[in-house]
Amino acid sequence: MSAPLPDWQRFIAGNPFPAHADAAYPRAPLELPVSRLPRDTWAAACIPAAVRLEFEGRAAALRVLYRCRASAPDNAGQLQLTRHMRADMAACFELWSAQQCLASMPAGVDTGLQSVTIPLSGDGPYTLYLPELLLPEIVELRVIDGELRPRPARPRWLAYGDSITEGWCASSAALSWSARCARALDLDLINFGYSGAARGEIAAAEMLAGQRADVISVAFGTNCWSRVAHDGALFGATLRTFLQIVRAAHPTLPIFALSPILRPDGEQRANARGLTHAQLRAVFEQTVFALQEQGDTQLHLIEGLPLLNRDDLSADGIHPNDAGHAAIAQVFAQRLRPWLSPLSNRGA
Repeated sequence: MSAPLPDWQRFIAGNPFPAHADAAYPRAPLELPVSRLPRDTWAAACIPAAVRLEFEGRAAALRVLYRCRASAPDNAGQLQLTRHMRADMAACFELWSAQQCLASMPAGVDTGLQSVTIPLSGDGPYTLYLPELLLPEIVELRVIDGELRPRPARPRWLAYGDSITEGWCASSAALSWSARCARALDLDLINFGYSGAARGEIAAAEMLAGQRADVISVAFGTNCWSRVAHDGALFGATLRTFLQIVRAAHPTLPIFALSPILRPDGEQRANARGLTHAQLRAVFEQTVFALQEQGDTQLHLIEGLPLLNRDDLSADGIHPNDAGHAAIAQVFAQRLRPWLSPLSNRGA
C-alpha cells in the first residue's frame, strides 16, 4: 500500500534557505542583497550540493515524485559550466546507510513530473542523495508498506569552501569529501561550497555567522590565486577578517581551517599579483597560527598539502578524484572525532 507522507518537507536536509525562482534549494540566502553576493557565488549556490533526504523506519520502499528544474537565464552559463566540469558525477538517486550504498537509481532529465521508487531494507537510518546537477525539486514523498519518519536532530556542520568542498569530480554526490565525513561522524552537513567562487567575502562570513551551527569548517584560497588574483597581504587580511566575523558570532564553537590542497600547475607559478599557490597556502597557515597565538583555542588548522598526491587528483589537476575526496574525509574525520561527544550533546 502506498501512502503520501504529510510532513515530507521535514525529510529534506542540507537546505538552509527558502526556495527561490532560480533554485528549489538555494545555498545562499535571499536576505543578502544581490549586490553583496558575487554573481558566480549565487550561480554556484543554485546547485543543491549535499541536499538530501534523511529518514528512518521500516518500509518496503520510498517513492519520490520530483521534477528537474530548467536553468534560470541569469545563471545558465555558470550552471552549464558546472555540469561540464562535473561530468563524472552520476545523475542518480543514491541510497546510503552509514558508509554503505544500498541502491542507485537513474534519474530522468525531463522537467515534467516524474517519480523514482527506492527499495528499502531494515530500519535505517537512511540518506538519499539527489541528482543535484539536474536541479531536482521534490514534489511529494510516498511510503510503500510501512512507516518512515525524519531523522532526529544531530550536530550541525557548516562547511564553507570552493568547488572542492562542493564536491567537484567526485563520481556521485555521496562521494564528496564533506558527504563522506558527514556520514562517518553522523553530522548534519550544510554545504556552503561554491564552485569558482568562495573567496572569503564578508557577505559569506556574515551568512555563516547567522546560521545555527555546532562545528564549522573553512577551506578556501585557490580561487584567490587564480580567478581573482590576490597578493599575500590581501589574502591574509581577507582570511583573518572572515574568521574573525565567524568567530564573533560563534565564540565557543570549533572551527577547522583547511589550507589549500596540492595544485601542481600553481605551486611554483606566480599569479598576476606575484603570489604562488605554495605562498598562498603559507599565508593561510600563518594567519591561522597568528589567530591561535592571539588566544583562539577553538581554531584548528588542517594542512592541505600533505593530504593528496598527484594520483589523488582528477584529470584537470585541480580537484580530487574519488580517492582524493576519501583521503581528505579520512583526515578531517580523524581531527574532528575527539569533539564528537560534546557536539552530540549539543545536537541532541
